[in-house]
Amino acid sequence: MVEPGALAYQLRYSEWASRKLADFARIVPAADLTREMHNSHGGILKTFQHIFYADRVWYSRMVPPVQPRFEDPEPGPGLAELDALWWELLHRFQDWAAGQDPNRVVEYRNLKNEPFAKPVYQIVTHVVNHGTYHRGQIAAMLRQCGHVPPSTDFIYYVDGLRD
Repeated sequence: MVEPGALAYQLRYSEWASRKLADFARIVPAADLTREMHNSHGGILKTFQHIFYADRVWYSRMVPPVQPRFEDPEPGPGLAELDALWWELLHRFQDWAAGQDPNRVVEYRNLKNEPFAKPVYQIVTHVVNHGTYHRGQIAAMLRQCGHVPPSTDFIYYVDGLRD
């Protein structure tokens, strides 16, 4: 059984990890952020954008109105715009999750307009795992560009090593 507070806790971790990696990316030359890396969604910034877009779509599936599109028009938000949009979105998501029955089933439609129904805890777990997967890709791309990204492992969050 999943405790109700655990969902918000997982989303707080995901915000912490995304924010920590985005904060680091601000010291990376713009050319590295926008460089085509043939990985994930093209490069570092595009992968950050992808995580944000997915978080936004999943939140809108839980708390209508439903987001009418997945991606923003090119070039999409930069790191400064993500700061203004993403963390506020994740705070709303955390607030929503804190009051949910983790086993409540949510009906939604995917990007192909196909119907699905899943318990809240499975959706939140997916959102967090999706972000973790792509943050790992961002860390690998940063290393390929010669940078050493910070660790965003969950255990560091749990241990309070949240510098």
